Amino acid sequence: MGFIVILRRNLEIILLLIVILLFSCGSSIKVSYDFYTKENFAAYKTFNFMEHPQNLQMREYVLSRIKHAITNELNQKGLKRSKENPDLLIAIHTQVNAKVNILS
Repeated sequence: MGFIVILRRNLEIILLLIVILLFSCGSSIKVSYDFYTKENFAAYKTFNFMEHPQNLQMREYVLSRIKHAITNELNQKGLKRSKENPDLLIAIHTQVNAKVNILS
């Protein structure tokens, strides 16, 4: 009986260490946004996205995921996407910085 308790305790410690390791390995993503704080956003009911410049190096699936996430958030706030004369036009700008860590 004592062996099973020791084995179970060791298994719990190992699982805890694995979870900690997995969370510590993730890279962080910095997200920033800017808006005019004195604006009454409750007055807006519709939105759409501005055309994305073709010369920017952004993959189409990345752009579509960003648009999808924004659309979901705005829909939850009661705004609807409209291509005909939207109240808000949203511009998406991205910047990617690559970092390399070398361990010796």
